[in-house]
Amino acid sequence: MVSGEVVKWDIGSEVSGSGKAGIGLEAELGLALQATYGKDYETSTETGVGWDLPANPGEWMEYEIEWREIWQPGVAIIQTGNEREIISYEYRRAIQTDILSKTALDCPNQLLEPQDALSDTSEDILDEVVVIETSDSGMSDSAQIDNEVVPPTEIFIPLFDPQNTTELNPVFGWHPGESTASSYNFTIEPGKLTLVAGGQTNQWKRENSQPMLILPVSGNFTAQARVDVSGQESYQIAGIGIKSKDDITTWARIHSGYNTDRGVYSNSTNAGEYVGNSSGHLYSDSIVYLRVRRQGPIVRTSYSHNGINWVELQDSIVLNIDPSGDVDLYLFAISAGTDLGTVAHFDQLYIYPE
Repeated sequence: MVSGEVVKWDIGSEVSGSGKAGIGLEAELGLALQATYGKDYETSTETGVGWDLPANPGEWMEYEIEWREIWQPGVAIIQTGNEREIISYEYRRAIQTDILSKTALDCPNQLLEPQDALSDTSEDILDEVVVIETSDSGMSDSAQIDNEVVPPTEIFIPLFDPQNTTELNPVFGWHPGESTASSYNFTIEPGKLTLVAGGQTNQWKRENSQPMLILPVSGNFTAQARVDVSGQESYQIAGIGIKSKDDITTWARIHSGYNTDRGVYSNSTNAGEYVGNSSGHLYSDSIVYLRVRRQGPIVRTSYSHNGINWVELQDSIVLNIDPSGDVDLYLFAISAGTDLGTVAHFDQLYIYPE
């Protein structure tokens, strides 16, 4: 007689029975038959799978792991006197796994920023925060985290509050602009800043009706962020820039989105006057890495499709700012040519002091 039931069992889980003990496949098949037909066996097996998932201190890594189960088919012949029963079976004989990818995420426990930019709550999380001390000349070469260590060359700035990931990090200032439709939140895409610019908002010459997040920074530095904006109307754009702390109409920026075409663009004004050195490249993807570099009064801008290989747009924007004074780093969104507004997502903000 051929049984119509396929006996399946999982050698990766712990199983047990009672009665006569067996070994190897016979024991495993006996356990399966015992569960289905009451055959007596006693044994157990337990297997596990492990991975080596490295991460440096302060990193928050996401690993994508592929899990494949290998099942072995077969038949068991049960002979009882003159009666023979053939039972089909399958058992999971192996597990194969591969790490497909790993991604560095915004880590809520990492916050490194100039001392005067930290909130009053910074002392409460000092053992999780590297505080970069500042001096009149900008960022110093020392840091404190219980004991003195050399600061990393790469400083990660979480956009959300490390103590409440649905709120803005208190090191940032919020400039809502002139539209009541402009806003920000961290719930549309958890871990990312979603910045919404109301319709007909702009940053151009003496107009500053756009929403932006503002971060004071000292000394020379490079800053970069990943931006996702998919505007299709005229001047639905978002990006990163550097502006004077004393004059909101003095700035240099790089942005992605739709100007007269889909691309990445860089421009600037001094005291509301267009500097006249705008530059742009066609770029079709919605996600782009944008970078600004400040060296005294000079700002350079560049972009990348992967955060590794960079294309420079402008290398000599001269702003009317104190060469050694503090500046504001800012993230912004604009919807200058339409009432529809602009939605942009920001993450992976890093600062590299020089």
